[in-house]
Amino acid sequence: INAEYMGQQQVHVHPVSHLGGHKFAGNVLVYGKDKCEWYGYVRPEHISRIIAEDIVAGGWVKDIWRH
Repeated sequence: INAEYMGQQQVHVHPVSHLGGHKFAGNVLVYGKDKCEWYGYVRPEHISRIIAEDIVAGGWVKDIWRH
């Protein structure tokens, strides 16, 4: 993750082998101090939006949000 997006925040990226098994299963999870957002059908082109709209701005990316 490019540090210019993050300012002073610290972000860790960890691979997982499996999440869910149904149509609402997330394939990207974003955990914060007081939140956990699940995103499904995430493609590489979604990553910059997840960083900008969720991690930096504290919102979520509605069209791929699952939880």
